[in-house]
Amino acid sequence: MSKKSKQILVVSLLIIVAMILIDQVSKFLVSSNMKMFENISVIKGFFSIYRCTNTGSAFSFLGGYSWSIIFLSIFSSIASIVVLYFVFLSFRKEKMLLSIAFSLIFAGAVGNLIDRIRLHHVVDFLRFDFGSYTFPIFNIADSCAVVGTFLLLFCILFKMKDIDELLAQFKRSDANKRGIDSEN
Repeated sequence: MSKKSKQILVVSLLIIVAMILIDQVSKFLVSSNMKMFENISVIKGFFSIYRCTNTGSAFSFLGGYSWSIIFLSIFSSIASIVVLYFVFLSFRKEKMLLSIAFSLIFAGAVGNLIDRIRLHHVVDFLRFDFGSYTFPIFNIADSCAVVGTFLLLFCILFKMKDIDELLAQFKRSDANKRGIDSEN
């Protein structure tokens, strides 16, 4: 493993561990110190800490269905494994921005997966109001997933060569696992 690959691996692992810890600690602090639906204004009329829960996915999609937590937990677990594989590929191919993007997406997925498994809901608390409109309330894990997704979109739009190299490596790895000549 090259020095650059090792550096990218360390950065990726630090991002993953730090973001999951920050997410879980912030959710613990909010849950331990605030009543459900309590609101603490940080910037009057714009930003507040507002404790609530979400049994669905983003924007409460699938929320309220008894089976949704199981479905979302299984889906998140599978997606997390796939994303972690791309973290691995991106640091091996020395693609720092891609590795950061996948690390953030992975940390976000795992942060909310921990809540779904442990609590059977996700703790949300970051609230932004724009006049009479309240943006859907979210948490640190959601932020990680969104920022990681935007970084990934940036790479797709402006660093397609990196994406192509990563996908070529993925295809070679898949072909090797299946015992197929990857050059065909």
